[in-house]
Formats: sequence, structure tokens, C-alpha cells
Amino acid sequence: MTIPANQLHDLPILSLETSEPVGHTIKPIVRMDNLQVVALRCAKTGQRSPFLLLTSDIRQLTIEYLIINSETDLLKLDDVVRLRDIVAADFDPIGRTVVSEGGHHHGVVRDYHIDGLTALIRSILVGPRLFASASKTTLIHREQIVDVTPKRIVVQDAIELDTASPMVPDIAA
Repeated sequence: MTIPANQLHDLPILSLETSEPVGHTIKPIVRMDNLQVVALRCAKTGQRSPFLLLTSDIRQLTIEYLIINSETDLLKLDDVVRLRDIVAADFDPIGRTVVSEGGHHHGVVRDYHIDGLTALIRSILVGPRLFASASKTTLIHREQIVDVTPKRIVVQDAIELDTASPMVPDIAA
């Protein structure tokens, strides 16, 4: 199952331990080098400072809510040393320019889909910049992504068929 990233904003977090809401999601924390959502930035009920929820601590994820074992799964930002650089980089694919290896500009990332089991970004939804028709979007699979930088995502050039040559060789000749 894949989940659109835009559905991970303001998602209630429920605790199995108490069967009560313990907070809500703010946004995914994406590791730029492998396009994996490693955590979710969260807000704890009744607290002002942000918290992190590691994707490995998520028991169940639906489009309506997220379930964790207990409130103790919500960690303070300073307590997760191994993710400090990733959190500080604050990489968000949404809004990044998408270009092909040949330099063709495809648009910007409008949304992305996350694999529910591995937390890897499976595909990106690319559309034109603001003020252009939002109906013209392209879905690009992760295997087509060549490089990711803080400002842009490079994808493979499209394979074009040579329409002048026959698709099937003429075996009668």
C-alpha cells in the first residue's frame, strides 16, 4: 500500500496503550540520499515543542489515523542523535524542480507516494509551476530518479521510439 505524502499532515496519532490520541503529525522527515521517510515531525497533545516519531515505531497507518504503541514513542528532537543531520537538512521533495538528464524541465514535485512497509518514496507526482494548469501531472517512479540534490531531482530521459524504422523486422525478405 502506498500513501500520498499530503495525507500525512495533521494526522491524529493514537496510542495502543491508552486508546487515546497522543498527538498529530506535522510533516515527514525525508532522507535525501535514499528518498526514505525516516521519521515524522509531530506535535504532542498539550506540548508546544516538536517531537519525532520514527517510522519503525508506527504500528499501523491509515488515511484517517496513525497507531503507535505508546506516547513514549514520540521522541524529543535532541534525543535522536543519529537523525540530527537529516532533521537539520529539512529536505522536502515537494516544490523541488524536476529535470531530465538532458536538461528538459518537467515541472516541480507536487506530491509523492510512500510505501507503507518500507517507508521509501515509491513515486513522485510532477506538475507545472504555479499559475499553470494543475491537471497536467506526471507520475515518475523511483527507478527513473537518477539524482537528488537539495534544489532539484534529476530523472532519466524518456526513451523515444524511432517511428521511421519498423517495430518488427520483416522476416519475409
